[in-house]
Amino acid sequence: MKIIEKKYKNIKYVISYPSDYSEGKTYPVLFHMHGAGGRGDDVKVMNIETPIINNPANEEFIIVCPQCYKDSWFEMFEQTIEFCEHIYESSFTDKSRFYGSGISMGGYGIYQMMMSRP
Repeated sequence: MKIIEKKYKNIKYVISYPSDYSEGKTYPVLFHMHGAGGRGDDVKVMNIETPIINNPANEEFIIVCPQCYKDSWFEMFEQTIEFCEHIYESSFTDKSRFYGSGISMGGYGIYQMMMSRP
């Protein structure tokens, strides 16, 4: 598994690719949102290992974890939706297998996104 730190506009995120990742192939994607303790500008505090370690099929998935700005939350909701849509439209995404998960604050964020943009 290959984990890379990236940035989309002003959103820092971490993405993990399966070890057999190949351009042109599509993969299931897990869009994972961290809890309040992961906010900030250092992606190392996001505890990204949680969705990776707790996913028995992690080698098959691309896992995307955006980071919320320090001392913010709902202020970046629209940006997070835009970023999620960007990942959904990416060439590597198998659109029939696009999943969301979250811990605490991130769980609420995923729930709110699903309610706002089913």
